[in-house]
Amino acid sequence: MRAASGYATASIVYARRANEIEYFNDSRWVQSPAEMLTPLIARALERTHVYHAVVRAPTSARGNWLLDTELVRLQHDFSVSPSRVRLTLRAHLIDTTTHRVLGSKDFDATVVSASEDARGGVVAANLAVQQVMAELARYCATQTSR
Repeated sequence: MRAASGYATASIVYARRANEIEYFNDSRWVQSPAEMLTPLIARALERTHVYHAVVRAPTSARGNWLLDTELVRLQHDFSVSPSRVRLTLRAHLIDTTTHRVLGSKDFDATVVSASEDARGGVVAANLAVQQVMAELARYCATQTSR
């Protein structure tokens, strides 16, 4: 998984104005969100029971499909009240045999924060991740079952 500019960090991102991101000084993710999301994507795909195996890259294993993902946004938005967390993940599903793109889609979830601080944002982010993972898994299962 790649991360868009500004999101390839373990710093927790927030915004007070559109198109401007800032980082909490005293709060950080354990790893960058892209690193944390990668195993969650694999687990979400495994839970569909559509795939014989889900292997994370890099690997020498050959598979039928490649899921290329990018973290477009994961930020706590304080420009609205109550504040909310917005997660956007872009996915491209590729048939590795034909090298044809089966589909491309942006997955977006917005969850209202229970509190106006980093802790509330983290709780909201976890809920947004659950929503996006479920939607991504359904999408991939549908695209590869055709």
